[in-house]
Amino acid sequence: MGRLLRWYCLALLGIFSLFYYSFAQNYSQNNAELIASLNEVSTDIPPAPFSFNWRHLVSIEEGGYRKNMQRGGVPLPQPYIREADVLWSKRIWRSIDTRAATNKRFNNADYPFAELMYDLVMQHPEVRIFTDDTFTEAASREQLQNRFTGFDTVAVYNFATQEYDWKPIERNLQWKDFVQFRLKEDWVFESKHSNLDVRIIGIAPVREVIDETGVIRGQEALFWVYYDDIRPLLAQYDAPNPDGEESILSWADFLDMGYFGSRIVKEDNVYDRNIAEYATGRNALEESHRIKRELYEREHNQWEY
Repeated sequence: MGRLLRWYCLALLGIFSLFYYSFAQNYSQNNAELIASLNEVSTDIPPAPFSFNWRHLVSIEEGGYRKNMQRGGVPLPQPYIREADVLWSKRIWRSIDTRAATNKRFNNADYPFAELMYDLVMQHPEVRIFTDDTFTEAASREQLQNRFTGFDTVAVYNFATQEYDWKPIERNLQWKDFVQFRLKEDWVFESKHSNLDVRIIGIAPVREVIDETGVIRGQEALFWVYYDDIRPLLAQYDAPNPDGEESILSWADFLDMGYFGSRIVKEDNVYDRNIAEYATGRNALEESHRIKRELYEREHNQWEY
């Protein structure tokens, strides 16, 4: 029985060898006919002129690893807050000074955050812009472009007449002039998760109006943008790391998590006035710290120990 099985396997091997040899011959013959037909093509066509592009020879991938230059563009979804779960809430206005050491990300030399906001607003018509933080008067793109040129009118004290004279100052804005950003926020404490949640309502780049003598005459917001409109777009851009390392946060993550230094400039009140209207200098700074301290103490007092 074993000898019969051995002869049967040898027969199958021989049949397979003959089939493979026949297939190889047909394949070689077909290739030879194809090469012969290509050689018969007319050679009357003039050769293409020689061109050299050095960019074709240089292909360098800078960095130790391949980076994803474009994010998915989807920000982290914010938890839904039910009105019945809100124990208390407070509307707060904060100011971000980009000259502070903790806010170096906003002053990226390659792409400042103010310029990024301007480009996103101009390229995406769905992003709504307004003239103030009440979000009642819409601003057009043409008005926004005209803000970079023109004249500012400032009040200059005249010692001869002992009165203020209005003097026009030529406006030539640059991105480095926007040294502050204004935030409008809602601080909400909800009972479902027992968490103090800070939601950004609006954001605006702010510049200081300086006269010819270098004296600061006031502040002016370039525009106010509804944060929910621009938040998905900010998720597509990295927030630069001031330490020179690779950034792992988008601008949306950076703002949502509050990784910046700021001070409170206004709280919701019946008089609708800023802190600067009733306190100046060190008193204004202490008032800002008082409001912030009361917010955290109010959150802390919700717990029982």
